[in-house]
Amino acid sequence: MANDEVAATIPMLRPDEVLRRNEPHRWDLSTHCGVAFFSYRINDTWWRTAEGAGQSWMPKEWGPINGTPSVPVVLELSGAGDELTATYAGRSVIYAPTELTEEDLCA
Repeated sequence: MANDEVAATIPMLRPDEVLRRNEPHRWDLSTHCGVAFFSYRINDTWWRTAEGAGQSWMPKEWGPINGTPSVPVVLELSGAGDELTATYAGRSVIYAPTELTEEDLCA
């Protein structure tokens, strides 16, 4: 079974739902301002990756931002609950809890 077919069998995370540890869910991650800052609170927490710099950062494997409003990532919360992993197109990005800053607010 191809990766896309496997991902399609994983349930979508509803905005009001808690992401449980080691229970993957799909999520349409907005790419409008890049993906260095996870632009939606998961489990009442903001998340940021140490990878990439600036608002428009996106892994090259995830494609260009222009014309792509979102990517269908698979989210998984680590067993310790301190890392959120988003995987798409065979490439994972690891996020850690963070605070919302003025720079994170993009138009």
